[in-house]
Amino acid sequence: MTSNLPLLLASILTASALLASAPRAASASTLALAAPPEAPIPKRLEFDVGMLVGGLNMGTTHADATGLAVNAGMRLGEVSILGELNYFGIQGAERGTMTRVGLTTRYSLVPLGDPKSFATSDLWLEGGIGWEHVAWRSGGVLDRPDLALGFGWQSNFVMDKHSDNPRYLGPYFALRTLIGQGPATNEEATCGGPCDRATAPSTTDVSFMFHVGINWGRMSF
Repeated sequence: MTSNLPLLLASILTASALLASAPRAASASTLALAAPPEAPIPKRLEFDVGMLVGGLNMGTTHADATGLAVNAGMRLGEVSILGELNYFGIQGAERGTMTRVGLTTRYSLVPLGDPKSFATSDLWLEGGIGWEHVAWRSGGVLDRPDLALGFGWQSNFVMDKHSDNPRYLGPYFALRTLIGQGPATNEEATCGGPCDRATAPSTTDVSFMFHVGINWGRMSF
């Protein structure tokens, strides 16, 4: 009997440890089952119609430009990916038109309001790439890539806010710059103003545009 005492004590201690750990395991299992699933990233269809007004620089030519802007794409959380189509009328020393297609990404820095409340707004930054085709009325074309950078503010009024797929409609206002490579020239180094060293004219064109329009959106799922 005495020789079996250590074995009996070991069996009792093992059973006690198993009984003590059982509630913890059950509690952990209950917590794992009770944890809510992660909310999916909200997805929203986006469609913009607006107007661009500003000045275009193309080599040594500066012209006023006014045009139509159409954007369409998808918003994923705070990021929007939009395809663009722009059409400008150009008026300066020469007249012509410019057609531009591009792809732009917007990031909402300051989203305001609940997505299902009556009104929401965003302050966003944007960046994208595009391709310009300029056709001059008196002859000649210019094709080149460009880089678009800008920032804007967008306000949305929510329709069907109690729906699982509410719709949004509201104005937006933005300032945008287009950066492109100017056409090659044979101009020599010169001073365009007071200077201590002559340089060749810059071949980088920077244009500024004011962008205003209406945004329509719909939560997709």
